[in-house]
Amino acid sequence: AGFCQMKETDRMCEIFEDVTEKITSALVSTVNLLNLDLVLLGYDGVHLPEKYVKQLEDGINEFKFARDRSRTGVKRAYFGFTAVGSCLQCAESGVRGEYAIGLEHVF
Repeated sequence: AGFCQMKETDRMCEIFEDVTEKITSALVSTVNLLNLDLVLLGYDGVHLPEKYVKQLEDGINEFKFARDRSRTGVKRAYFGFTAVGSCLQCAESGVRGEYAIGLEHVF
């Protein structure tokens, strides 16, 4: 993810634009198949510079089948370190048959 914080060079811009174009193609297929309203970028995708996130969103909305409908957004997913623990607590409660989980378990 450190490469996303490096000073941009012309070569780096070429690489990011090429990768963004390829990811856009894959995401358009996924959006068309699942009719998504939102695409969340996770893992190292959260470090992608904003101009490439916008490029992804614009590309998806340009090429998806349902262009006349609502716009599909592309956002970064920001989950803190506690998200994994919260997910594990939810899963454990589900296994034990406790489906109602208070907010004190999540935050």
